[in-house]
Amino acid sequence: LARWSGLRPQDIHVVPNGVDTDTYRPADSKMAVRQRLGWTQPGAVIITVARLAPEKDLATLLRAVALMPQVAWWLVGYGSEEESLRELARQLGLIDRVVFWGQRADIPDLLQAADVFALSSLSEGLSMALIEAAACGLPIVATDVGGNREIVQPPHAGRLVPPQDPRALATALDEILSDEALRKTLSANARQTAVDRFSVAAMVERYRMLYEMALRRHSSS
Repeated sequence: LARWSGLRPQDIHVVPNGVDTDTYRPADSKMAVRQRLGWTQPGAVIITVARLAPEKDLATLLRAVALMPQVAWWLVGYGSEEESLRELARQLGLIDRVVFWGQRADIPDLLQAADVFALSSLSEGLSMALIEAAACGLPIVATDVGGNREIVQPPHAGRLVPPQDPRALATALDEILSDEALRKTLSANARQTAVDRFSVAAMVERYRMLYEMALRRHSSS
Protein backbone atom coordinates (compact mmCIF):
# COMPACT_ATOMS: atom_id res chain seq x y z
CA LEU A 1 0.00 0.00 0.00
CA ALA A 2 2.88 2.34 0.76
CA ARG A 3 4.40 1.65 -2.66
CA TRP A 4 1.12 2.11 -4.49
CA SER A 5 -0.17 5.15 -2.58
CA GLY A 6 2.96 7.08 -1.69
CA LEU A 7 1.96 7.06 1.99
CA ARG A 8 4.67 6.58 4.58
CA PRO A 9 4.64 3.05 6.08
CA GLN A 10 4.40 4.53 9.59
CA ASP A 11 1.14 6.25 8.61
CA ILE A 12 -0.53 2.96 7.64
CA HIS A 13 -2.32 1.05 10.39
CA VAL A 14 -3.99 -2.34 10.03
CA VAL A 15 -7.05 -3.09 12.16
CA PRO A 16 -8.15 -6.73 11.76
CA ASN A 17 -11.86 -7.49 11.81
CA GLY A 18 -13.08 -8.94 15.08
CA VAL A 19 -15.54 -11.71 15.95
CA ASP A 20 -17.88 -12.03 18.90
CA THR A 21 -15.88 -14.31 21.17
CA ASP A 22 -18.87 -14.75 23.48
CA THR A 23 -20.92 -16.29 20.67
CA TYR A 24 -17.94 -18.11 19.16
CA ARG A 25 -16.52 -19.96 22.13
CA PRO A 26 -15.64 -23.55 23.07
CA ALA A 27 -18.52 -25.78 24.11
CA ASP A 28 -18.78 -27.16 27.61
CA SER A 29 -19.44 -30.55 25.98
CA LYS A 30 -18.77 -31.40 22.35
CA MET A 31 -20.84 -34.55 22.66
CA ALA A 32 -23.86 -32.61 23.91
CA VAL A 33 -23.64 -30.28 20.91
CA ARG A 34 -23.30 -33.24 18.53
CA GLN A 35 -26.39 -34.84 20.02
CA ARG A 36 -28.28 -31.57 19.61
CA LEU A 37 -27.25 -31.53 15.95
CA GLY A 38 -28.36 -35.14 15.54
CA TRP A 39 -24.83 -36.48 14.97
CA THR A 40 -24.37 -39.84 16.66
CA GLN A 41 -21.52 -41.40 14.67
CA PRO A 42 -18.31 -42.18 16.60
CA GLY A 43 -14.93 -40.83 15.58
CA ALA A 44 -13.26 -37.52 14.85
CA VAL A 45 -14.89 -34.69 12.93
CA ILE A 46 -13.01 -32.29 10.67
CA ILE A 47 -14.95 -29.16 9.72
CA THR A 48 -14.57 -26.57 6.97
CA VAL A 49 -16.71 -23.46 6.65
CA ALA A 50 -16.19 -21.89 3.23
CA ARG A 51 -17.70 -20.89 -0.06
CA LEU A 52 -17.65 -23.86 -2.39
CA ALA A 53 -15.57 -21.93 -4.91
CA PRO A 54 -12.48 -22.82 -6.99
CA GLU A 55 -10.09 -20.68 -4.93
CA LYS A 56 -10.92 -22.75 -1.82
CA ASP A 57 -9.56 -25.89 -3.57
CA LEU A 58 -11.81 -28.16 -1.54
CA ALA A 59 -11.08 -31.07 -3.86
CA THR A 60 -7.59 -31.23 -2.34
CA LEU A 61 -9.14 -31.48 1.11
CA LEU A 62 -11.44 -34.26 -0.08
CA ARG A 63 -8.41 -36.17 -1.30
CA ALA A 64 -6.73 -35.62 2.06
CA VAL A 65 -9.76 -37.04 3.89
CA ALA A 66 -9.60 -40.08 1.60
CA LEU A 67 -6.16 -40.80 3.06
CA MET A 68 -7.56 -40.81 6.61
CA PRO A 69 -9.78 -43.75 7.61
CA GLN A 70 -12.60 -43.36 10.12
CA VAL A 71 -12.71 -39.57 10.00
CA ALA A 72 -15.79 -37.51 9.08
CA TRP A 73 -15.59 -34.21 7.22
CA TRP A 74 -18.30 -31.58 7.60
CA LEU A 75 -18.39 -29.06 4.76
CA VAL A 76 -20.47 -26.00 5.60
CA GLY A 77 -21.29 -23.55 2.82
CA TYR A 78 -22.58 -23.38 -0.71
CA GLY A 79 -21.29 -22.38 -4.13
CA SER A 80 -20.62 -23.31 -7.72
CA GLU A 81 -18.37 -26.29 -6.89
CA GLU A 82 -20.92 -28.27 -4.88
CA GLU A 83 -21.92 -30.77 -7.57
CA SER A 84 -18.34 -31.46 -8.65
CA LEU A 85 -17.34 -31.97 -5.00
CA ARG A 86 -20.23 -34.35 -4.43
CA GLU A 87 -19.20 -36.32 -7.50
CA LEU A 88 -15.58 -36.46 -6.34
CA ALA A 89 -16.73 -37.66 -2.91
CA ARG A 90 -18.59 -40.48 -4.62
CA GLN A 91 -15.57 -41.38 -6.74
CA LEU A 92 -13.34 -41.46 -3.66
CA GLY A 93 -15.80 -43.61 -1.72
CA LEU A 94 -16.39 -40.89 0.86
CA ILE A 95 -20.10 -40.39 0.49
CA ASP A 96 -20.72 -41.86 3.97
CA ARG A 97 -18.02 -39.77 5.63
CA VAL A 98 -18.54 -36.35 4.03
CA VAL A 99 -21.51 -34.22 5.08
CA PHE A 100 -22.56 -31.28 2.92
CA TRP A 101 -24.36 -29.07 5.44
CA GLY A 102 -25.10 -26.26 2.99
CA GLN A 103 -25.80 -22.74 4.21
CA ARG A 104 -26.43 -22.72 7.96
CA ALA A 105 -27.39 -20.21 10.63
CA ASP A 106 -25.92 -22.30 13.49
CA ILE A 107 -22.22 -22.02 12.62
CA PRO A 108 -21.10 -21.68 16.28
CA ASP A 109 -22.80 -24.98 17.15
CA LEU A 110 -21.21 -26.78 14.20
CA LEU A 111 -17.76 -25.46 15.10
CA GLN A 112 -18.18 -26.39 18.75
CA ALA A 113 -19.06 -29.96 17.77
CA ALA A 114 -15.97 -30.54 15.61
CA ASP A 115 -12.43 -31.56 16.57
CA VAL A 116 -10.30 -29.62 14.09
CA PHE A 117 -10.81 -26.97 11.40
CA ALA A 118 -9.29 -27.41 7.95
CA LEU A 119 -8.89 -24.91 5.12
CA SER A 120 -7.27 -25.75 1.78
CA SER A 121 -7.46 -22.38 0.04
CA LEU A 122 -5.22 -21.31 -2.82
CA SER A 123 -5.60 -17.69 -1.70
CA GLU A 124 -7.02 -15.89 1.33
CA GLY A 125 -7.25 -12.47 2.87
CA LEU A 126 -7.70 -12.60 6.62
CA SER A 127 -10.15 -15.47 6.93
CA MET A 128 -13.08 -14.78 9.24
CA ALA A 129 -13.87 -18.50 9.16
CA LEU A 130 -10.43 -19.26 10.63
CA ILE A 131 -10.88 -16.62 13.32
CA GLU A 132 -14.32 -17.99 14.26
CA ALA A 133 -12.86 -21.50 14.43
CA ALA A 134 -10.01 -20.30 16.65
CA ALA A 135 -12.50 -18.51 18.92
CA CYS A 136 -14.32 -21.84 19.34
CA GLY A 137 -11.04 -23.42 20.42
CA LEU A 138 -10.50 -25.50 17.29
CA PRO A 139 -6.95 -26.44 16.29
CA ILE A 140 -6.40 -25.36 12.68
CA VAL A 141 -4.79 -27.00 9.68
CA ALA A 142 -4.64 -24.59 6.75
CA THR A 143 -2.64 -23.80 3.67
CA ASP A 144 0.15 -21.27 4.03
CA VAL A 145 -1.47 -18.52 1.97
CA GLY A 146 -2.69 -14.98 2.60
CA GLY A 147 -3.30 -14.08 6.22
CA ASN A 148 -3.61 -17.67 7.48
CA ARG A 149 -0.17 -17.52 9.11
CA GLU A 150 -1.21 -14.45 11.09
CA ILE A 151 -4.06 -16.40 12.69
CA VAL A 152 -2.47 -19.85 13.10
CA GLN A 153 1.00 -18.61 14.13
CA PRO A 154 2.36 -22.12 13.60
CA PRO A 155 2.90 -24.20 15.60
CA HIS A 156 1.05 -22.13 18.23
CA ALA A 157 -2.57 -22.80 17.17
CA GLY A 158 -2.20 -25.42 14.48
CA ARG A 159 -0.29 -26.34 11.35
CA LEU A 160 0.24 -24.73 7.95
CA VAL A 161 0.91 -26.80 4.83
CA PRO A 162 1.68 -26.03 1.17
CA PRO A 163 -1.32 -25.55 -1.14
CA GLN A 164 -2.52 -28.40 -3.37
CA ASP A 165 -0.87 -31.09 -1.24
CA PRO A 166 -3.42 -33.66 0.02
CA ARG A 167 -0.80 -35.79 1.77
CA ALA A 168 0.58 -32.84 3.73
CA LEU A 169 -2.95 -31.90 4.80
CA ALA A 170 -3.70 -35.48 5.85
CA THR A 171 -0.43 -35.77 7.79
CA ALA A 172 -1.03 -32.54 9.71
CA LEU A 173 -4.65 -33.44 10.47
CA ASP A 174 -3.69 -36.92 11.61
CA GLU A 175 -0.96 -35.53 13.89
CA ILE A 176 -3.50 -33.38 15.73
CA LEU A 177 -6.33 -35.90 15.80
CA SER A 178 -4.14 -38.70 17.11
CA ASP A 179 -2.67 -36.70 20.02
CA GLU A 180 -5.23 -35.57 22.60
CA ALA A 181 -2.70 -33.60 24.67
CA LEU A 182 -1.51 -31.70 21.59
CA ARG A 183 -5.10 -31.04 20.55
CA LYS A 184 -5.92 -29.54 23.95
CA THR A 185 -2.85 -27.30 23.84
CA LEU A 186 -3.60 -26.06 20.34
CA SER A 187 -7.23 -25.52 21.29
CA ALA A 188 -6.31 -23.31 24.25
CA ASN A 189 -3.78 -21.40 22.15
CA ALA A 190 -6.26 -20.83 19.32
CA ARG A 191 -8.88 -19.51 21.72
CA GLN A 192 -6.41 -17.16 23.41
CA THR A 193 -5.21 -15.79 20.07
CA ALA A 194 -8.79 -15.08 19.00
CA VAL A 195 -9.61 -13.30 22.26
CA ASP A 196 -6.38 -11.28 22.40
CA ARG A 197 -6.04 -10.29 18.73
CA PHE A 198 -9.25 -10.90 16.83
CA SER A 199 -12.14 -10.22 19.21
CA VAL A 200 -14.62 -7.38 18.76
CA ALA A 201 -13.18 -5.85 21.95
CA ALA A 202 -9.65 -5.92 20.50
CA MET A 203 -10.88 -4.40 17.23
CA VAL A 204 -12.72 -1.58 19.02
CA GLU A 205 -9.66 -0.83 21.15
CA ARG A 206 -7.47 -0.54 18.06
CA TYR A 207 -9.94 1.86 16.44
CA ARG A 208 -10.09 3.89 19.65
CA MET A 209 -6.30 4.20 19.75
CA LEU A 210 -6.21 5.13 16.05
CA TYR A 211 -8.79 7.89 16.50
CA GLU A 212 -6.99 9.24 19.58
CA MET A 213 -3.70 9.34 17.67
CA ALA A 214 -5.38 11.17 14.78
CA LEU A 215 -6.94 13.69 17.19
CA ARG A 216 -3.58 14.32 18.87
CA ARG A 217 -1.93 14.93 15.49
CA HIS A 218 -4.76 17.24 14.42
CA SER A 219 -4.64 19.27 17.62
CA SER A 220 -0.88 19.68 17.43
CA SER A 221 -0.87 20.80 13.76
